[in-house]
Amino acid sequence: MKYIPILIIGLLGLSLACPKKKLKKTIIGTWVYDSYSESSFVYKSMDSLKINSPGIEFRKNGTLIKRQNAGWCGTPPITYSNQEGSWKILSDTSIQISYDYWRGQVEENLWIQASEEGILKYEIIESRASQEQSINKEK
Repeated sequence: MKYIPILIIGLLGLSLACPKKKLKKTIIGTWVYDSYSESSFVYKSMDSLKINSPGIEFRKNGTLIKRQNAGWCGTPPITYSNQEGSWKILSDTSIQISYDYWRGQVEENLWIQASEEGILKYEIIESRASQEQSINKEK
């Protein structure tokens, strides 16, 4: 009888940890940019990053590859490059990514709206760049 409260607390702890594990399991992989809709970026799951398209590859070990504009110009034709970075789970619906870009380094907090059925949909809720002021959105 005295072990029941310990068992309940243990099960509660496991149930709270499961959403983070589910997010990690569904986000790992390669995602290529598809569209931008209602303040959200939409990526599709692919086998590899495309040469002429933005993308993100989340690796199991907490590292990532961010494929993005190689320079400041956004007028086509755009040249893309791969930048190394890292990622970590903040909650069951948000992650933080850090990576280099043409002007320095950036750190973003992403609100993950969907990460299943081959679709990754997220909104940037906070962004800090080494050369720019911090931009925050309330969620």
